[in-house]
Amino acid sequence: MSETKIQIPSRDCFQLDSILLESKLSAKGVVQLAGGTGIKKEFYLNFARYLQEQGYHVLLFDYRGIGGSKPKSLRGFEAKNHEWGQKDMAAILDWLYDRYPLLPKFLIGHSAGGQQLGMMDNHHKFSKALLISSSTGYWKWIASPYKYFTLFVWHGLTPLMLNTVGYLPATWFGLGEDLPKGVAAEWRSWCLNSTYFGKYFGTVIQKQFYSEVKIPMHFLYPEDDTIATDKTVESLRGFYTNATTTTEKIILAENHLQKVGHLGFFSRKSKGQLWGKAAAYLDEN
Repeated sequence: MSETKIQIPSRDCFQLDSILLESKLSAKGVVQLAGGTGIKKEFYLNFARYLQEQGYHVLLFDYRGIGGSKPKSLRGFEAKNHEWGQKDMAAILDWLYDRYPLLPKFLIGHSAGGQQLGMMDNHHKFSKALLISSSTGYWKWIASPYKYFTLFVWHGLTPLMLNTVGYLPATWFGLGEDLPKGVAAEWRSWCLNSTYFGKYFGTVIQKQFYSEVKIPMHFLYPEDDTIATDKTVESLRGFYTNATTTTEKIILAENHLQKVGHLGFFSRKSKGQLWGKAAAYLDEN
């Protein structure tokens, strides 16, 4: 097994800090693992190593402005949320396609990683996608009482921080990685609208491809996820109108688990009960 740190240029040549894990087995395929908002690629490393052991090459990367792909200062750094799909995820897939032209390509998208699939103009290069805890994030449709905390974040904390600090210093409040101003502002606008990013198609978001995605997609989420709820998952699923989509809710008691939440699928505590679900989906013809 090998792990290599590399830099991959985005569509506009911004350097994306990445880790390539290559299987020494006869590879079954290639996984592009697209993480959630404000989560560094290293968070997914143990899960990626598991997939590597199952015979898959895996590429982890940080979106622009996150982790190893952020500048020395986020003040004045220009980035938009939808660019993560249009420019970053699309470029990663181009790179994988060039490196492994004969192997099938799979997307595993966590949270925002599943949202952004429809922003990619090369989505057809994937054979299928597994979306884990991926949903829209309209505040009224996420679980109580957490939704009221997010309302405070969007109406109080975020505007204050963007106007005074110049970016969202999420690390100050234990809310994940710091976010560039444009990313945080756009994410806020999505979460305050029931149509989420759909309101901005044709205006702020000039190009998107949700209705053109036709690959099989499986939505997998735990019953105790406060963000990916039944309603928010179905909301995101509704954007992929021409894809073959299926959903699976993880019932904790059936899987001998006490807690999973929005992040816990990727915890080593879930390895024995949940990681095999991902490998099995990738292995299916």
